[in-house]
Amino acid sequence: MQLRNRVIFDHKIALDTVPWRDDCASFRRFNPSSGVWTRKDTARAYNREGEKIYKEIEERLASSDLSRSNWCPGSQVLPYVMSIGELNKGTHQLEIDIDATPIDGDKLNHWLVSAYLTYEVE
Repeated sequence: MQLRNRVIFDHKIALDTVPWRDDCASFRRFNPSSGVWTRKDTARAYNREGEKIYKEIEERLASSDLSRSNWCPGSQVLPYVMSIGELNKGTHQLEIDIDATPIDGDKLNHWLVSAYLTYEVE
């Protein structure tokens, strides 16, 4: 599910994005423990007379092939880097805001978030 992600620093939006990866199938070979199942699909083909026909086929699908929010199993996850400008001494507020998703039966939705702040002293 594509969800908006925001980083808000001192009540100003520092990042506003919808992270999404739809190229996860290209990393299947780096994730050998991925579950695999088959799904039915149709493929266009031609009969001996050259007429276009459609055949039902079974295609292998790995769980790691599915699109995900900013990561694919086996891929490198690049961080978002942003500047928050000059900071004055004192208390500041950092807020990470990710749109909520409803609980669907026994499927609990959660997000693992990590962040760090680095700075330079002149």
